Amino acid sequence: MIKSIIALLVMGSCSICHGQEMEMPESIKIDSMFTYYFDVLDSYVDKTDTDRSAGRIQIISNLERLSGILADGDGTYVGKLDFSRKNLLDWKDWYSIHKEELVWNNEKKQVDTRKTKMK
Repeated sequence: MIKSIIALLVMGSCSICHGQEMEMPESIKIDSMFTYYFDVLDSYVDKTDTDRSAGRIQIISNLERLSGILADGDGTYVGKLDFSRKNLLDWKDWYSIHKEELVWNNEKKQVDTRKTKMK
């Protein structure tokens, strides 16, 4: 009897935990993404990572799209590879001011502003 009660309690608590995982706030997902973006760009600016990969191009493109702050770097046929330290600071400032307006768009699998998603 006691084993059955313990088993039910464990299973119930696991399903509650699992349910909480499924309902992870968008803000955590978005914050994690921007933390990654800024880590990649910080390492490039600090010259600890000189990788000129498409990943950085996509990050710059996403930040330009969301913030409206264009990178100072020259563009290529695939996008912009470079940006200035000022761009990075401006993007970080923009994010700290506007992060509450950001939402995850499941259809596009990207972050949008609330205004963009409503269109």
